[in-house]
Amino acid sequence: PTAMKRRAALGIVLLALAAVAAGCAAAPRVRLPGQADVGLDELLARHPIAAEAPLLPVLLQKNETQSFHLVQIRTREMPHRHLEHDLAVTVLRGEGILHVEERSLPMQPGDVAVVQ
Repeated sequence: PTAMKRRAALGIVLLALAAVAAGCAAAPRVRLPGQADVGLDELLARHPIAAEAPLLPVLLQKNETQSFHLVQIRTREMPHRHLEHDLAVTVLRGEGILHVEERSLPMQPGDVAVVQ
């Protein structure tokens, strides 16, 4: 695919890591096109991750050019590539390390990484 098609198919991932520190600030709100705002705590309650599951990806919205996912990661996600689209990762809660090619990017709440 051309770079233009890849950019047009930008996938947005909302990454919420399962580790939650006590006494966190108010939970973030998730705002998707054409939908009412939803609190992160409400989204997590609607889509609970099983105790033994390493991760839980949930498709929140999709159209011709983009998709929005909530991905809860308890331990790790298997290495993989997105060949058809770019990817934006936003950490909403917890922390982790995003591995992109040869780079390891420490991520914490509020961090955003764009992978092309």
